[in-house]
Amino acid sequence: MNRLIIFTMTSFVLMILAFSNESVHTNQNDSSIKPIIDTLQYDEFSPKRTYNYNGKYNPDAVEFVELDTINHEKKFWLSKKKAITPPPKARRATIVASDSVVFSSYYTSDGTNHIKYVYSYDFGVTWSDSTFLNSVGVAGHSSVYIVDNQIKVVFSTVLDEDDGDDRIIYRSSEISDLIFLDSVVVFDTEVASVQNAFLPDIINKGDTLYIAYSQIDNDRSINFQKSFDNGQSWTQTNDSVYNTPNFLYELLLNDTVMSVVYSLGDEVYISRSYNGFDTWSEGYYLSDTTPGNNSQIPSASSTGNDDIHVVWYDHQDAPSGWEGWVFYRKTNDNGLTWSSIKSLSLFPNSRDVEIYSDTNFVYAVWNDSRLGEEYKAGYLRISHDRGNSWSPEYKIIDDAEHPWYMEIFSDGENFYMVWKEQDAPEYIHQ
Repeated sequence: MNRLIIFTMTSFVLMILAFSNESVHTNQNDSSIKPIIDTLQYDEFSPKRTYNYNGKYNPDAVEFVELDTINHEKKFWLSKKKAITPPPKARRATIVASDSVVFSSYYTSDGTNHIKYVYSYDFGVTWSDSTFLNSVGVAGHSSVYIVDNQIKVVFSTVLDEDDGDDRIIYRSSEISDLIFLDSVVVFDTEVASVQNAFLPDIINKGDTLYIAYSQIDNDRSINFQKSFDNGQSWTQTNDSVYNTPNFLYELLLNDTVMSVVYSLGDEVYISRSYNGFDTWSEGYYLSDTTPGNNSQIPSASSTGNDDIHVVWYDHQDAPSGWEGWVFYRKTNDNGLTWSSIKSLSLFPNSRDVEIYSDTNFVYAVWNDSRLGEEYKAGYLRISHDRGNSWSPEYKIIDDAEHPWYMEIFSDGENFYMVWKEQDAPEYIHQ
């Protein structure tokens, strides 16, 4: 089966098409551009494979993931990257696709912080101009979901900078015309008398839409809303995930089980609901690292069956407090049991890790400054067997291009990625 890989960025957006066989099926393909396979082999000293004082290996060392020695020889062709957003600065793009339609939302960071979007009807070969999703107030993180030929976007915004109150906003559009309906206020901190609401995420189960978001009042919590009428009205559930979680990072659906992956202190947890957000389990401690070592900004993905894949970057034995190893765990039984922690990265210089699963295929990307901060590059690893073994590292974004905020999506045949390049004028690339 051909695997098409498309990448985008938040200030520049780039698209990369990658195929796993020897043929070329698009005039956008540039067969002269190929990802670099890192030739460094696994060694016995990293990560966390440090010597203790009596000269023996640390018995609690994190192992590397199993290397796929069969399928990783498949070749990939990459298209030339292109900017898909204009100035001013753009950040934190999202990406979804259905058939030939590709959609990306992002927020500008030139002082206005509005949500905009671009789209393509030809698998990302050509792109629309940028259009506002909100033009009033100061917007933050957005999340995009695609279901039943509709694109659904949820984001946080401060509609009136004078009162500083947050709103969670929902908008939707048919894929066929991409004309968004009027905004619906899902949650208003002024009405609820709480301080902040942010980092929303959205999924559906049958005819019901679900939104989760982080909330700050006297305590921090993750709260939930349901809609039974395609997003026109919303009802807050009675139960929340407490234990003072810092931030919500992923909302997942596996068969009948919903999960939230979040940070608590400096560690990564997951909680589950078996009854549609009504009640939630106690948080399960996923990162399980030495106290004082931060487990940062997790990403998680579910195939819709019993698999959940979680990644984060961890400062354990890393040379700095802002980079670390890319650590990975998975479950194949809907969170009842979990694999041991493994490392996907070969160096402790990684950040901004993202993961996406597509049946047996799992993709992980991150940026890496192993050659120095001025030579930050983007890396990709692929699993063909539900995360049991992984390809070597593919350097898919060159050393001098400073990729940030990478987001990825797969629709079964094609894999898409967006990110921001650090250097001015900070477009989004694909």
